[in-house]
Amino acid sequence: MKQLISVLAVLVGVQAMAASNNNIQANHFVCKGEQNTQVSYDATSITGKPLMHVTFRGEEARLNSAAITRTVTNIGTLVQGVDNHMVPLDGPTVRYNLVLPIVVLGSNGAAEKFETILVQTSVANPFFGPRPFTGTVEHNEFVTVECTAEQVIS
Repeated sequence: MKQLISVLAVLVGVQAMAASNNNIQANHFVCKGEQNTQVSYDATSITGKPLMHVTFRGEEARLNSAAITRTVTNIGTLVQGVDNHMVPLDGPTVRYNLVLPIVVLGSNGAAEKFETILVQTSVANPFFGPRPFTGTVEHNEFVTVECTAEQVIS
C-alpha cells in the first residue's frame, strides 16, 4: 500500500510540476516497431474522446473511444484498445496494450522520443467449442516500439 501511495504521489507531483513550470503534457503519441507494427494514440480528439489506430504485424485496427480504456499503473499509463470488429461468436477477442510514461514537453513544446512496448493479446473464448477446454486462454505478443510524443491542440 505504501508503494502505491508513493507512486501516486510521484505521478501527481510530476503533473503538478508540468503545470507549474509552464511545461506541456503530451497527448499525441506515434510509435513504430518491427514487422510492420505501428500505433498512434490521441488522448483526446476534436470530439474530446480518445482515438487509437494500430497496425500489428500488418493487421489493422481502428479503435474509437468506446473500445479504449486508460489505467494508471506504477509503470506508466496502460492504454488498452479492444478490437471486437467482425469476431465470430466463438472467436478470439484481440486487445492492444500500449504502456505510456508521463511525457512532459518543454515550454517550447518540442516533441520527445522514447521507447516502450505494445502488447497484442488474443483471448480465446473457452465457453464455446469442444469440451473440455484446455490450454492458455490469453496469448500475448510483445513488440518494442520507438515513440514520439507531442502536444496537439484539438
